Amino acid sequence: MQIVAANQSEQSESHTICRLKYGFGIWKPYQYVDEKGEPRGFHIRLVRRLAADIGCQVDFVQLQFAQTLEGIESGDIQWSGLTTPTAKRGLIAKFSIPYASDFYALYVLSKRLPAFRKKSLTELLASGFRLGVTKGHYYGPEFQKIAEELELSDNIIVAFDTYDNHDKLISGEIDGFLDNPLIVAYAQRGKTGTRIASLPSIQFKNPIAFILSKKSFPEHLVMPLNDAIRKLLADPEFSEKWNLRQ
Repeated sequence: MQIVAANQSEQSESHTICRLKYGFGIWKPYQYVDEKGEPRGFHIRLVRRLAADIGCQVDFVQLQFAQTLEGIESGDIQWSGLTTPTAKRGLIAKFSIPYASDFYALYVLSKRLPAFRKKSLTELLASGFRLGVTKGHYYGPEFQKIAEELELSDNIIVAFDTYDNHDKLISGEIDGFLDNPLIVAYAQRGKTGTRIASLPSIQFKNPIAFILSKKSFPEHLVMPLNDAIRKLLADPEFSEKWNLRQ
């Protein structure tokens, strides 16, 4: 686990109320590391803003999402974001109020789009379609129900990093993958050669919130964090400022 950077607070060190470790993965344009090793992105700015609003400093720790969940469980990581609340995650963490929605679409090679267009995800998997997903990601109750059907489980291939699925699709290791449309658009910018496209009929939408470690996120800061989120959400330009969909 490597701390990438800490945000600079205007408060002196002696007056700092708290210092929190925030786990984040590379997910452009929301969060990434620039050429100088500094955390950047819409969501990084949002985290800095909320941390300042509750009187805290924040250390950004770059991890894969599955590692972040492990850190939340152990208490080594105090919080993270862009996370859908689930009962299973609720065993190790608390959640802030939702502040946006996450969208996932199914992406395939453009040349194979006509062959898949009229089929449901269940039909695709039943026909042998190899689906790439990312470890630790939750795609919603509808997908979860499909994924838990034993006869389909062998067709779901788990990657440790969301960008691995892009390469696997191009190389022919999988037939498609689930990802956020904005993330895919940024990943494909400037690339030439093989094209990918989404299936409009297969999409999943879930609320997202901040996930807070039961072991180490201060209980007295949960309400101030929610109040700070509500204040930002009251801004009619919230979605445009932070590039988050409701």
